[in-house]
Amino acid sequence: MEASEPFRVELATICDGSECDFRFPLAALKAYADALLAASPRPVEISIAEVDAASADEAVRGIAARSPHLAGFSCFVGNRAATERAVRRLKRAAPGIPVVIGGPEVYGDPAGMLRGSAADFVVFGEGEETFTEMCRRMSAGAGVEDLLGLGFRDGPRAAINGPRPFIDLSRSPSAYLAGLMEPRGKRWFLLETARGCPYRCSYCMWSRHNGRRLRAIPEERIRAEVRRFVALGGAQLTLADSDLFVDRERAKRILRIFHEEDPRHSLEVEICTDPANVDAELARLVEKKGLEIICGVQSVNRATLRAAGRPYRVPAVERGLRLLQRHAPSADFAMQIIHGLPGDTPPDYRRTLDWALTRGIDSVTSFPLQVLPGSVLAESGRAAGLQWEPRPPYLATRTRELSPADLRRARRMICGASFLLSLPPLRRLLGSLARSPAGGGSITGLCDGLLEHLESRGAYDFSRTFSRFEKEAGTGRELPLNGHAAWRTTPETSLAILREAVAWAGGRPGAPGPAALARLVAAAEARVHWSVLAAGPEFARLFAPPAPDGASLLVCWAGDVRRMPPPPGVTAGVLFSEDWKDARPDRAPFPVRDVARVHGRLTRVETDGWGEGYGRVVLGDVCGSVAPAARRDWLARLRRACVPGARLTICDDLLGWPPSGELNGPPPPSGPRALKALLADAGSAGWTLEAPPGVAFETGGVSWRLIEARNA
Repeated sequence: MEASEPFRVELATICDGSECDFRFPLAALKAYADALLAASPRPVEISIAEVDAASADEAVRGIAARSPHLAGFSCFVGNRAATERAVRRLKRAAPGIPVVIGGPEVYGDPAGMLRGSAADFVVFGEGEETFTEMCRRMSAGAGVEDLLGLGFRDGPRAAINGPRPFIDLSRSPSAYLAGLMEPRGKRWFLLETARGCPYRCSYCMWSRHNGRRLRAIPEERIRAEVRRFVALGGAQLTLADSDLFVDRERAKRILRIFHEEDPRHSLEVEICTDPANVDAELARLVEKKGLEIICGVQSVNRATLRAAGRPYRVPAVERGLRLLQRHAPSADFAMQIIHGLPGDTPPDYRRTLDWALTRGIDSVTSFPLQVLPGSVLAESGRAAGLQWEPRPPYLATRTRELSPADLRRARRMICGASFLLSLPPLRRLLGSLARSPAGGGSITGLCDGLLEHLESRGAYDFSRTFSRFEKEAGTGRELPLNGHAAWRTTPETSLAILREAVAWAGGRPGAPGPAALARLVAAAEARVHWSVLAAGPEFARLFAPPAPDGASLLVCWAGDVRRMPPPPGVTAGVLFSEDWKDARPDRAPFPVRDVARVHGRLTRVETDGWGEGYGRVVLGDVCGSVAPAARRDWLARLRRACVPGARLTICDDLLGWPPSGELNGPPPPSGPRALKALLADAGSAGWTLEAPPGVAFETGGVSWRLIEARNA
């Protein structure tokens, strides 16, 4: 073999075809190795690939046919079985190719990975330096068995060397800036700003294997990476940090980078944190469209948190959440909890779930407890009565306080709340009952009671739905508490459930009055009729005659676009959204320019130049969800942004009851009073009425009034 022949390395990760680009760990290895091996006597060529699980066999045959000098696989909980299978097949097809496995699944039990796979080597801990030195030595024909951070086969024995010191992140090159992570149709990417974790959670391996001291990536590099994603037209980024807000002052500087480099909000950014770390200045910097703050709380039971190695900071968490909600209304907030933690009894977990559901945030996700190899729980859990599956995803099957039946009842409780709260009218009704002093307080208890009533009345068989969900999705996945696709029903079924729920609620203490409940049903029925109209050919009438320049902007509900055909002349749209992340841009038949989050009534509307350059703007049944003062300002800004002579078309049922509004209190104006107020708002905003208002559609006893105005 000629010394000048490149030493060829092929790295792969097997994934499930999601929107996330899973090449990031491999790209980080390649960027580091490329930089340090650039002057090697023998060139080292490293390729990285993301392989869909369905085509893994074909990829293995390709690797065997190309016969690289080293093959490597990135392994994590979700792909361990597929990775081990791919390695076995590769070793059978090409036994002479050395194979190395790295990734989170190796961290906690490198010897177990060697025993359970056909790999020749495993790399554990931070892999950049170990992998680079492997390539250097192997390309020169030298041995690697003494490398720190490496495990290897020594006859029948798995030999595991000592751990390698952490690398200097200030010298670590960026895979993104090196051009190793071009989008290729992907939109979701990981972005590191630091490594390490100061917490000592017993169910996690982060601090044990990445250090408790935070090591920061230079902020100049982070700024350049953010700038690159903005230049690409936007992306969804997940910050791969344990908790960005642990270092509060550095977090403020990072958030300022996003504000400065992404003024048009083209990035969606997920940030995990403990809200107890938030102060008012940090909360104000969170105020940015596209930011999502994921709050890891896990439990509100003091004894459970102590057993899990987490401090009890629930009052500080509540304070941080209030600051975020007060100062960052444009951001999204999600909460994560865990079911199955040692120390939690069934009533304890119900209290945590009720607490999470009454914080007024966008989404709650409950994760089943996983006992990961190498974690404190994996080492000491059995002595405390914990049992779990020996293979991924390592789900806990029993604790001292929770039997398998208890764990299944907890999943059913979560899924029942998820189903009912995914229906906005029911979310309003149950929330109103839970907030009432006489209503019982427990929203999960109300959900259980309503589901039992629905099943006893034959209105909906949730037990059958839950059994089907367990069969299809299994028991190992996280359980979101609203908007889950498995809970979608037809509009007719949703209305039937709502009518039965209203009858059930009518006799309960603290229930809204009969008039409010009747309005709730009427508004839901109108929404169903409108969604049918929006998906039909009648909707096209709103766009006649077409805009002079052919450019029209449609503002409508996110739920209306799933079945909507491409409206004539619409070149962009804005979606009003009342559910967490229901406004999927890929579901719309037109480019989505922005999403307006609706909680109750919008008291301000950040338009970001929605109408800029358009000759026509159509508002499809959305005006009732904007408070009058905000509506006047919104219509005025739309007029100023549109081209001279632009047309405004408003089609609205004028029921005066926004889909997410409060049930208690005086009803908002409807009918003639609402029409008069809307005309006054449009006139005050500078729109000139072209003709007396008419009726655009009439169906199911509901009329949608049509208002046509012009930007004079």
